[in-house]
Amino acid sequence: MSLPLISKAAARYTGAGGKEHCSLCRHFSPRRGGRCARVLGDISPRGWCRLFSREMRGLVADASSFNGGGGPSLGLDFMMPGVLDPRITFTRASTATYFNSAGVMQTAAVNQPRWDYDAATRTLRGLLIEEARTNVLPNGNAPTVLSGGATIAASADIQPLFAGAVVNKHTITGGPARGYVSVTGLTAATAYAFSLWLYVPTSVTRTDLAPYNNTGEGLTGTQTNASAAYYNMTRKGTWQRLTMIYTTGAAETALNAFFMRGLDIGDVFYTTAYQIEAGAFATSYVPTTSAAVTRAQDRCSISAANMAPWFNALTGSWFAEFVFQNPTSPNIRILASLGQPAGGSAGMVFVDPAQHVAQYDGGTALVTTSPALVVNAVSKGASTWAAGTGQVCGNGGAVLSGAMPGGFGTLSTLGVCFLIPSNPGVTDNATGYLRRVSYWSRALTGAEMQTVTTL
Repeated sequence: MSLPLISKAAARYTGAGGKEHCSLCRHFSPRRGGRCARVLGDISPRGWCRLFSREMRGLVADASSFNGGGGPSLGLDFMMPGVLDPRITFTRASTATYFNSAGVMQTAAVNQPRWDYDAATRTLRGLLIEEARTNVLPNGNAPTVLSGGATIAASADIQPLFAGAVVNKHTITGGPARGYVSVTGLTAATAYAFSLWLYVPTSVTRTDLAPYNNTGEGLTGTQTNASAAYYNMTRKGTWQRLTMIYTTGAAETALNAFFMRGLDIGDVFYTTAYQIEAGAFATSYVPTTSAAVTRAQDRCSISAANMAPWFNALTGSWFAEFVFQNPTSPNIRILASLGQPAGGSAGMVFVDPAQHVAQYDGGTALVTTSPALVVNAVSKGASTWAAGTGQVCGNGGAVLSGAMPGGFGTLSTLGVCFLIPSNPGVTDNATGYLRRVSYWSRALTGAEMQTVTTL
């Protein structure tokens, strides 16, 4: 049974919570638009009240508890948009797009972090970290070929998805009408994500995204998600993104992709931001003009020098709250590299290719949680190491242990890495949202690990 809601006055609520603030409390839900499960009214993520969850207090960094068995010596909250902690180094060698709190696509400058919001719900997802991707489709704002009874023109009828976007207005004047984008130079036997942003008025009953080629439906590859899922769409009157995953055939290097078929005469709909990228899922839009454009990889890390004042290499614990998007090989790394007396490297890896919270030593999995985590859902993981033993826990599940060969030694120059490869010179599939990270200079107990990772 749910506990009764109380007034802000009864809860002694304040909008200035300090270290203990509402965004760290299990009662607070940003998904409900800044609402609390215990206190009435709109609640600021920076607020506080007397009901602040006891179990969350251990996640709040407090200088008085450094190395003392209490709270963490490092607490990073990425759900507070703005400037990153000064100990963090963030790089990306290109611009990149994201959605702001108004649901409008923006462009971040080179080396500028992106706090990304859900375009429909306006809910903050976290700090967006993505692998490098290339939009291989030129003229990504207007790359259309039409046949049959249809017209297309730039339009100001619908608010654009982002400033400077070319919005394409499609009007069906006869039939059969078809619209598609053409792409060449693809790699055979490779998965590609086809995507576009679409605005469908309530009168339109069908539009889809599907592969096609110039000789008919003679494709040799495999479509992962059926285009039928996009017929008779219920999300109308707002911008939405359609995505299709298609793996090219053994000798297939060029094809077309439908974005509309079989609509009724008089139907009108709008498109923009077309993208075709090699990968098993779609990433943020990469604008193109006359040629393909690559978005560089996001890298977020703390160097060994900035770890030295608070890090204990011989024993400790990590906690992270994150969302990963890659369904095949997320490789979300929280602690990427520590030296060992016997040489080599060791790392705590929060999500392995099988979508589990896992702990690695020199590339060998020591212990992995079960069950697997869920793509595009908030997950929490914790990892400890002490006296040759490592433990992991995911989403409040069972705490599992494994023997760590040797002890940890000198910090490497890589230090702590968040959602990035352990080797900065190597491309890796690291895409998702970083939400919170904490570190304790002691090994958490099993009960503590389950507490901090419970969703």
